Amino acid sequence: MQIGSIGVKRLWLYYLILILALSSIPGNPSRGGLAPYGVDKVFHFLLYFGFGIVFARAYAAGRSGGSFLLLLILASGLIGLADEVYQGFIPGRSQEGLDWLADFCGGICGGLVFLRRMKGAARIREKV
Repeated sequence: MQIGSIGVKRLWLYYLILILALSSIPGNPSRGGLAPYGVDKVFHFLLYFGFGIVFARAYAAGRSGGSFLLLLILASGLIGLADEVYQGFIPGRSQEGLDWLADFCGGICGGLVFLRRMKGAARIREKV
């Protein structure tokens, strides 16, 4: 299924809304938050891994590897930072540097995995 450029960018926007919605869920301090400490870092990484995939799908086409990587680093870092700051205003949630690091690493890894798979698919198409 082919998705047009506008559709992919809209999908990226929807993914940002999903992140915002999940960040808006109040925590339960008596239970130690939404997930046990450490496990929440895995959730952050996986959520932003998906972000990186959708971001790469939307913005990698037509850019050099270096310019896209810089854009991916900026987007993952800034959106992850904004998300952590926002969570500081949600009851029972907190701002944590390690959560931001998990967001940042997940976004970069997701984007790079997507690009790697696309390059591999392009090589296979060239051989056929």
